[in-house]
Amino acid sequence: MAMPRNKIRPRFDELGFGMVEALISMLILALVAVAFLPMLVMGLKAATANTTVTTATQSMNEQLSPVSTRSFTCTQVNTWLNAPTPTVVDPRGTTIHLHRFSPDAAACTTGGTVTLRVAATGSADEADTDPTWSEASTIVRITGP
Repeated sequence: MAMPRNKIRPRFDELGFGMVEALISMLILALVAVAFLPMLVMGLKAATANTTVTTATQSMNEQLSPVSTRSFTCTQVNTWLNAPTPTVVDPRGTTIHLHRFSPDAAACTTGGTVTLRVAATGSADEADTDPTWSEASTIVRITGP
C-alpha cells in the first residue's frame, strides 16, 4: 500500500496580493503618471495658443473678405487703411489688436494694384512683447484716383 503524500498547502496569509505588492504597484502607476505630466502640460499650452491664432485668423478674414471682392479707388483704399479696426478678445481672454497697412499704398495709380494687409498682434503673457499671431494680405485693383 502506497503512503499518501503530504500535500503542501499555502498558508492563509500567503494567498492573493499583500500590502507590499499593492504599494509597489501604486508606486509604478505613480511613476508612469508623472512621466505623462509634461506631455499633458505641453498639449494644454498648444491648445490655448491655437485658440488665439484661430480667433486672430478669423478676425483678419472678416476684415479682408469685403475688400478682396471688389475694385477700389485710391481714396477708398486710404479710407479703408485709416478706418479704426476692432479689438478682439478670444475665448481665453487674450486681447488681439488688428492692424491694417499697405506697403505700396503711396504708389496708388489708376489701373494698378495695391496690396492690403491685416496683422493680428497681442500679448499672451507679460513676457511677450506683442507677438504677431497671424497676418494676411489681398491684392485689389485700382479703378480711379
